[in-house]
Amino acid sequence: MEKVKEGFPLSPREFWLLVSLAESPKHGYAIMKHVRELTNGKVDLSIGSLYENLAKLWDGGMIERYEDGDGNERRKVYRITALGARLLTEFRATVERVSKPILNPAL
Repeated sequence: MEKVKEGFPLSPREFWLLVSLAESPKHGYAIMKHVRELTNGKVDLSIGSLYENLAKLWDGGMIERYEDGDGNERRKVYRITALGARLLTEFRATVERVSKPILNPAL
């Protein structure tokens, strides 16, 4: 079984990066824009925090990067790995499980 170095629980920024990349591979600016849209502007990543968190996810094996030839420009594109997708699914399930009693005390 694959092992995550640090990964669980995810920080809010790491969570949103994985959510964005679970939809489709993206380069840095597209990730920033998508996370801003997903969170209605509540999570607005700076360049520094974006790449710091991407590096953590990459080091943990949750994402991978590759160079995409885009005309004359070569961009680093990031995509979620099977490990990252599994971790994201587990994290979502954990949050749902522990939040149900809080959000619905009748349970």
